Amino acid sequence: MRVPHGQGSVVLLNAREYPAHPGVRPVYEQALEQLSDQALARQPVRVICGDDVQYTVFEQPDGSHHLYVLAVDWFRAPEALRNATLILGGHQHPFTLPFGVMLKIVAQGQLAAWADSEEADVLKLSDEGITVQGTGKATIRMIHDGRAIQKVVDFAQAPVQEIGW
Repeated sequence: MRVPHGQGSVVLLNAREYPAHPGVRPVYEQALEQLSDQALARQPVRVICGDDVQYTVFEQPDGSHHLYVLAVDWFRAPEALRNATLILGGHQHPFTLPFGVMLKIVAQGQLAAWADSEEADVLKLSDEGITVQGTGKATIRMIHDGRAIQKVVDFAQAPVQEIGW
């Protein structure tokens, strides 16, 4: 049973047994998977990944979304790259990430950008380009209206830089 509450709803699964009881656990698992799939499908930006990668999304006051993506399979070889796919505006953008490096993806509308290193950060997206800050060199990955672009930025020139699409 689903009951509207505030901006969302409350779902009640009525059973005599505790949710982890072997007789009802599959029902709870199926309901939770279905509800989470429905919630994800409504999101303007998301990541598709396996059990080796996890992510979270924070909606910002300006309407942008910050996605933090991390490889969590500590039991695999650390040098192995993990695969994930960014879904933005109906387009799929596959990417890889190494173990131990958290990627921060900034997305707004049909725009997204992230650095391949924790030494660089995307500060702002606009129709003209992005603002990044960092140290050393970093590869910046950008998505503009479904098209993927990649640029190497040398922060030795300036710690904060504007990059056009």
